Amino acid sequence: MGKLRFKRQDLWSTLTSKDTIRFLWQRFVMMAGMDLRSIALFRFTMACCVIGDNIERMGDLFVLYTEEGLFPRSLIVSRYSSNYFFPIHIVNTSWTAQLIIFLIHTWIAFCMAIGFRTKLMTFLTWALTISLQSYVGVIGHGGDVYFRLMLFFCMFLPTAEFYSVDNWNFSQPKDSAGKDDDSVPLIDHEKIVDTNTSLDDSKKNDDAPIEIVGSMPDSSSSSPTSIASVSKKPLDPNRYRFISFATMCVLLQMSCMYIASFFHKSGEEWANGEATFYAISLDYFQTPFARWILPFRTTLKLLTIAVAKWELIGPLFWFSPVYTDYCRLLGAVGFMALHAGFVSCLRLGLFFWVTFFAQTCNFPPFVWDYTFDFCERKLMRGQRAVRVFYNTSSPLSQYLTLIMKTFFVLPSCATYAPLDKMPEEQSMTTVSTTPFASDDESSHKHKRLLGDDWFVSIDGNGVRRRNLAALNHLCSKSPLLFWLAWLCAKVPIGVTNVVSTIFQYCHSQSQASQQQTKRPSIYVRRRGPRRPAHRIYSIYTNVVCAFLFYLVLGYNLNIFHHQIPGWHFRYQQLAFLIRFDQGWNMFSPAPPKSHWWHAIHGELDDGTQVELFKDNAFHELATRVNYKVDFEKPVPFDTTYGNHRWFKFWENGYNAFGADSLRLETGRYVCRQFNSVNTGTKKLYRFTVFFVHEFMNLDGTVTPPAHQSLWNHLCYERTETKT
Repeated sequence: MGKLRFKRQDLWSTLTSKDTIRFLWQRFVMMAGMDLRSIALFRFTMACCVIGDNIERMGDLFVLYTEEGLFPRSLIVSRYSSNYFFPIHIVNTSWTAQLIIFLIHTWIAFCMAIGFRTKLMTFLTWALTISLQSYVGVIGHGGDVYFRLMLFFCMFLPTAEFYSVDNWNFSQPKDSAGKDDDSVPLIDHEKIVDTNTSLDDSKKNDDAPIEIVGSMPDSSSSSPTSIASVSKKPLDPNRYRFISFATMCVLLQMSCMYIASFFHKSGEEWANGEATFYAISLDYFQTPFARWILPFRTTLKLLTIAVAKWELIGPLFWFSPVYTDYCRLLGAVGFMALHAGFVSCLRLGLFFWVTFFAQTCNFPPFVWDYTFDFCERKLMRGQRAVRVFYNTSSPLSQYLTLIMKTFFVLPSCATYAPLDKMPEEQSMTTVSTTPFASDDESSHKHKRLLGDDWFVSIDGNGVRRRNLAALNHLCSKSPLLFWLAWLCAKVPIGVTNVVSTIFQYCHSQSQASQQQTKRPSIYVRRRGPRRPAHRIYSIYTNVVCAFLFYLVLGYNLNIFHHQIPGWHFRYQQLAFLIRFDQGWNMFSPAPPKSHWWHAIHGELDDGTQVELFKDNAFHELATRVNYKVDFEKPVPFDTTYGNHRWFKFWENGYNAFGADSLRLETGRYVCRQFNSVNTGTKKLYRFTVFFVHEFMNLDGTVTPPAHQSLWNHLCYERTETKT
């Protein structure tokens, strides 16, 4: 009996030992945390989605967002405004003001993408995005909901730790001895060649066996990599992992979208496998690939079952306790493939881009390590890191160095140091006459101090390049800009001389400006890594995100009429206030079987009958007139309706019950646009908007189309002539 008691005590001590607790904590970090580099990529892709969405919306700036379009201020305030949020865009609804707001929004999103004042820019991007969505909410869709939620959580994630302007600096990682890389001799001074050798010339020495000296980057480095060839010590796979309630909120929100979507799909079509057939048969959403695959009914049934089951099972791979990183990657790639399959068959607009690139935050560390190691092997080919020297008196040189170091060059491919740390043997340099070609040493009659250069590089073979040639050589070691270096080698020498002159002029002007101003240079301000955020800020962020975790879970359960303990109606109101309101009932409980379109039959002042919708006539009212009046389906269907937001305008706005106020404003807009060009007897007198619909059968046939009148509009009253 005593022996049994001893075993129990030994088991308890093992379970409560420090090693066991450390192992469990590391496993939990792997399950609920994210890689800092993936978080930075997540920030960049979300900001790019904002920019792309703004560019698409600006194509309809006049029609959808100004006083003269379909949504004047009076209509928005009286019919489509929210009691929870005041849209900034409604302050001024003129075309000029809306254009300025859109451009500011795009610029702020760009600042968020490059990580400039990241927290502030992320907040402003989110605020302007939900303002835009609230301003004309009737043209919104599920992608907008998911989009604003991901932008909101970006504010609480450490998105600026890598690949950001906020974190760029001139410091070098420490080597294993704790010394700066600036003090490590990377070159043999006896082999240095004073030349402006081009990329083609340097290829002769690519196979030279040269040792790479460097170190593993710390969190201050903006371009981390595996650096397998730089350090012999094994790398810690958890060195860039980050966990907080913010990462758990993102994973929970993603899981809620897919799992809730699965439970909403309660229709018989999802059970018998016919849902995909009905979905890709819809005229507007259908792509050419969907029309090709439509006859393969067995394949469509398998796809239907696979989609439904993956939405339920897929999120579980993000939280797998075994093979965690591999399962996380499988889950991310699986959902990316799911949305790629969707977009190959359906036109989904912004929804695809947001849901596809949101999965980048789930890339585990080994993806980055393998990718960087592959790029390093292909770019460096066993050579030592390129030694780059920048001019501390030239802002142009300093900013170029920071941009290349932060965004484009792997840390194992280049090291950076000021020009004054260059060896004494190279304290003088010749004037560059050809940016990419080698100089003839016999023609060097003029020399000037090294400080006149703005960029110098020395490769692993001791070949020195100056200014534009040095920048071009550094680009050749970039996994993103190597093509640019190849292209520059094909450019005529006259063009490169002009470019070199422009760079030299910018260098001299920036140098003079830095000397005249008393403000510290970027080199002084960014010489070392930035100080980490205060611990109080981290505690505050986790407390807020813990409540948001509860809010997301409670709101999604409340949709299914299941409330968690402590849930209150005020939390529902708070969710509306910060635009956490969400619903994931896409194609639920079953895809629609009714196909519909519109026909607008008009009458000109002279009695001529016209059609104002088909053949893009609605989007070109001032120039296009159709004299063939019928109820046939528009061909091509998708371009007739325009982009995805235009389709939502007709589906959620114009077709909705009680939308007479919107139909009235639409009628006024049609009359204004048409009669602004057509005058006299060719003016539009009146028109009728018809809703035409047909029913899709399971065998692929459709019922005869039927139509009904939605709106009759009179553009003006005729004045009768007295006899």
